[in-house]
Amino acid sequence: DPLFNIRIKMIGFLIDLLRCVTFNKRAAIIMVINKFGDPDNRVSAHAQTLLHRLLNFKTQDNMLIVGEVCAFLIRPNLGFKPRYYSVCFLNQIVLNNQQPEVANALVGIFLNLFNNFNFEEDTRNKMAESILTGISRAMPYTKDLNPYDIQNIDKIFLMANSGNFSASIRALIVLFYVKNEKLVHAYFIEDLNSAIDITNLFIAFYLKILRQLKIIHLCCSSI
Repeated sequence: DPLFNIRIKMIGFLIDLLRCVTFNKRAAIIMVINKFGDPDNRVSAHAQTLLHRLLNFKTQDNMLIVGEVCAFLIRPNLGFKPRYYSVCFLNQIVLNNQQPEVANALVGIFLNLFNNFNFEEDTRNKMAESILTGISRAMPYTKDLNPYDIQNIDKIFLMANSGNFSASIRALIVLFYVKNEKLVHAYFIEDLNSAIDITNLFIAFYLKILRQLKIIHLCCSSI
């Protein structure tokens, strides 16, 4: 419907329906997720908010909703905006130790997106940061995570060195967790230890802060 208010009310109606019914929920969930690609950002944000509330209300539907968002993400010719809203939705899911399968699924989705994404354009840094945020939030709640899912983390290592300040911090958090939990083979840990020397890491982090402060100073002085 072209009318903004009608689209907003329809999303609310679908969420209310999902709160009550216990069968044939998939079609209604897909209709709400489709609104992540709505031309109006307010509609997309509203769909995100209400779907998060549903997740908190009916935690048993977490895997179903995560699976449908994943199916939405891999649609061919999906634009940047609906993909970004989907990633933001996933990285804001409230996780707990009672549902490690949800965290495992999220880590798998995020790593697959990260390894198959092209980050050459400036807008991609925003996507990379959102994906890394999702990985760093989900990893502490994983259980029996398949090491093969996280073998190919070269891009995360590169992002820690060449990404923007915020994305670099997220990448370092992910690498730190992977190293501490020994989620990769010993030979990779040795390479990672030699590459991320604590002194060099501190210097790199310090230089990133200085560059960030210099940018802020230049922006303020030009006003």
